[in-house]
Amino acid sequence: MTDERIYANGTVYKLYSHINEFYYIGSTHTTTRQRKQQHLQKATRVSKRVNDWIDDVGVDNVKIIPLHTYTDLTSRQLRIYEDDEVRQHLGKEFCLNCNRAYRTQKQYRED
Repeated sequence: MTDERIYANGTVYKLYSHINEFYYIGSTHTTTRQRKQQHLQKATRVSKRVNDWIDDVGVDNVKIIPLHTYTDLTSRQLRIYEDDEVRQHLGKEFCLNCNRAYRTQKQYRED
């Protein structure tokens, strides 16, 4: 088993705008402010849907709020927490998330 880096902080967050009802759920080990900037600069690996939405509503109208904060966890653990939140929203009309945030190999094969 490989040693995984333990991060001091992790946040599951929601990107949203008052312009429309669309939103995106994500996670980060950085601050939500830094993560929002990464989204706005398209320096992050998210779907074209999210980037197009940001372009549509305008960067000044994109907001970010923390949904859950955690301490002392690995990236994998944070993705699992993010997945717990994303699964509650997948398939909802205004959710921009297309995929789960984390799946085991067994879950991947079953899906």
